[in-house]
Amino acid sequence: MKDLLTICLVPEQHEQEASHLLSAWSYAGLLGNVLLVSSTDRDASCQYTDGQEWKTGQLGRVLGKATYETVTSVVLRPDGPSSDPETLAREHRIAEDLRDLFSGTDVETRLVTVGVANPDQPTGDRAFSPQFNLHLLHDLVMIGDVSAARSPVGAEDLVCLCAMTALLVGGGWSFSEQAWKLSDRPVGNTKPFRIVRPQIRILYGGDPRIRLSLGKLPIQPPWPRPKDTETIRVGPEIEVPNSFGDTLASWCEFDIRRPPRPTDTSPSLWDQIKDALRKLRSPMPAPRPLDPVEQALKRLDAMINPDREESPDQTRTGSRGRIGVGTRAKRSDLIRDIRRAGMPNLSMGQVGTPETWQRIRLAMYGLVDASTIPEEVQVPPPPLGAEPHLRPVWSNPDQVAPSPDAEPFLPDSELAAKLGVDRIDPIDVDLCRAAHRIITAPVKGSSPKYLKGEDRAKSDEGSEDQEGEDNSEGLPRRRRWLNWVDRWRWTPLWTLSDRLGTAVEKAYARFLEHSKPLSTDREYQAAAKARRRFTGFGWAFLILFLLAGLVFLENRTGWIASTTGFVFATKVKTNLDVIAWAAIGSFGLGMLGSLFRGMIITARAYEQAEKRRKQHSRTAHHYAHELNRLHTMTVEFDDHQKVIRTMLHEPFGPPGEIKSSAGRQRVPTHFFPNSMVVATSEADPARLSEEGKKISRAVIGRGWLVNTHSKALELWRPRFEQRVTTNFDPPDGDNSPHGAEFVVDTETGETVLYPRAHFTEAYMKGDYLRRALRIEVPLSVADEGFDVKKFLGPVQVEHGPELSGSSVEDFLALPDPEDVDWFDEKVLNKAASGSMRRPAEREASDQPVELPDGDAREEMLLASWRIPVSQPIEPRLLAGWQADIRPGDSRSDKAEYA
Repeated sequence: MKDLLTICLVPEQHEQEASHLLSAWSYAGLLGNVLLVSSTDRDASCQYTDGQEWKTGQLGRVLGKATYETVTSVVLRPDGPSSDPETLAREHRIAEDLRDLFSGTDVETRLVTVGVANPDQPTGDRAFSPQFNLHLLHDLVMIGDVSAARSPVGAEDLVCLCAMTALLVGGGWSFSEQAWKLSDRPVGNTKPFRIVRPQIRILYGGDPRIRLSLGKLPIQPPWPRPKDTETIRVGPEIEVPNSFGDTLASWCEFDIRRPPRPTDTSPSLWDQIKDALRKLRSPMPAPRPLDPVEQALKRLDAMINPDREESPDQTRTGSRGRIGVGTRAKRSDLIRDIRRAGMPNLSMGQVGTPETWQRIRLAMYGLVDASTIPEEVQVPPPPLGAEPHLRPVWSNPDQVAPSPDAEPFLPDSELAAKLGVDRIDPIDVDLCRAAHRIITAPVKGSSPKYLKGEDRAKSDEGSEDQEGEDNSEGLPRRRRWLNWVDRWRWTPLWTLSDRLGTAVEKAYARFLEHSKPLSTDREYQAAAKARRRFTGFGWAFLILFLLAGLVFLENRTGWIASTTGFVFATKVKTNLDVIAWAAIGSFGLGMLGSLFRGMIITARAYEQAEKRRKQHSRTAHHYAHELNRLHTMTVEFDDHQKVIRTMLHEPFGPPGEIKSSAGRQRVPTHFFPNSMVVATSEADPARLSEEGKKISRAVIGRGWLVNTHSKALELWRPRFEQRVTTNFDPPDGDNSPHGAEFVVDTETGETVLYPRAHFTEAYMKGDYLRRALRIEVPLSVADEGFDVKKFLGPVQVEHGPELSGSSVEDFLALPDPEDVDWFDEKVLNKAASGSMRRPAEREASDQPVELPDGDAREEMLLASWRIPVSQPIEPRLLAGWQADIRPGDSRSDKAEYA
């Protein structure tokens, strides 16, 4: 239809009426590419369709906006063929100008005249010029239905009938697929004409996106048991074992990893002696310079607390200013600061691998479609009383994961103000945990974890006794919260989300505990001071010991005095000096030993502090990696869980609403002739539901969810490759932050989302899911072979003969009239009666039409039409035309020639 253009040339006296008519049809979404002109001058104004709008512009500019394959120019003759020389000259000039407009191009141009037979208008051979490909005259009667009386053509129908026929010939209707290519051969200086009596039926079927809507049939869980499988459906009373989700979470490493432990061993006695001697003779080493991790932590601490004064405790134990549970936004900010601080080797290589998300999908889908579950996760056993070889399948996916439109928790005004949201999704880890802490905080003795079973009941009873009236408002909200949580906390997807949320909270808190590098300055100063004290006292004691020994020898021998004559000691005849010097020496040795022990202790304390500092750096680096890994996995998990929930609950696309209003007739009835019947119809909920069951039974087999996901991914990939200009990872391997944009759309030049987010967004809309399922079953009203009519109920006629209550098939069938010999025998002798109708190219199918953008996009249109046409008739036979309309006569549409 986009390659067809219909140009309607109308006499000036009928231009305003034709403009009102075509604008109304355009607004209703009935027109394709149509122009209305009264002159062929390129600078002249014209009116044209733009989508569903009816605009005014210059003819040359409008024709230059697009390229067409076929252009059909139709001269409208509402008053019938004219023999007026000026009128004929104008039409001939128009024909030549239109050919010149497209000369030198590959555009196929056709010239046609369409008029209404007028027995009072004198007509000659010159009215049917051979310059035109075809001349058509509408009959003097209109037929809306074979069971209704024929209607004579009135003055108010002339322009409408000409326009209707012209659009059918040129393919100007929105439901037209091709233009009419028929041409007649000239006979001398004239060309024969043909009599036509077109019929059109239009059915508005309502909103296609809600009603029949490209496959949005009401196919919803619970799903049937997969065919050809040894499985057993389990009811909602049987839950998936908790061990299933826990085992899967452990395999996916949804836990914080332990930091590397130090490998120190207790030294032997000999090693201690050697270490003491080494410390005695070696100088005290200064603290080692900050390693790259400590430098990054120092810069990070300055970012976190730019104005905080350090206290000795903070210097030794690290920053604790931001310890606590961080929301996703806070974690994102912290990771961004860590990267800006230059934390080394903080790459994305430790996040979840594609195999992680593939295993999670296989495990979740396998519980529903009986596909192979990963070996790391044990298949749940069959319920009690079932045969042991049967594998359980949960036909209601609510027992596996909450649906995308699961009922959210609606917090009260106080809780909403604290959380900053007015609704909480079941799988939103951060909001669920924050809400749980706020709601359970006022209740004494409550556990920070999700309460289960009897513990929750005991906590509620105890809370009522302990709190009394003071907690009368908190308890109902708390019960409502716990009842809501109980609906989902048993599902495996909730378990995965909870384990991942717990792990990332621990990583956030533990990194903040180690977010400031340790300092060993105090230990170094203490060790250096102890060494100086030991060294000073040791030298003093050594000098004193030497002097004491010298005095002792002089008192005993007097050798120095006899040799040099210098007397510096008095010889004592008793042994009191020996005792005194022995006491002084013992005291000195004791002090020296005490100082040596203090030096060894402080030196060892300094060494241990250096080891703790090194271990602290390694631990901080480890938790930085864990925070980055787990936080990135939470961002990835957020998209992957949306895909899983959508596939489990809406594999056929978002379900359509069965109850909706019928299609509405959008054009006043006076814009339609009696040969155009317009009606509306409403979808039958029972038929839609039954069709959904049939399709679900045909599609659902072993592994149908897994297969559908794979096909949707295969359909998405080539389309995404066409849009982007760079290489990209598959959605399972995409570690990009949420909402990140990195590539340029080759069509629009705009940036697009990373593959994971782009695929998730397209996946949740259902387009690729429906296209994937169409490989096996047609689910779209636009698909060939998909019968839309069977879903619509009885039609309600808005304009035309009363046909209300008939089926859509009967309405669109356009049954043949009983009498097809509409013309005098003189005409019939020139053509067989079977050639009175032209099939195929002048009959339309009842395929639906999705209207272009605009207000009428909410309507679905079904149309059928027929153009009964006679064989070529010589212009001379038109002379003396008379209409013979006799009410009640089945042959009342008979026309005679004089």
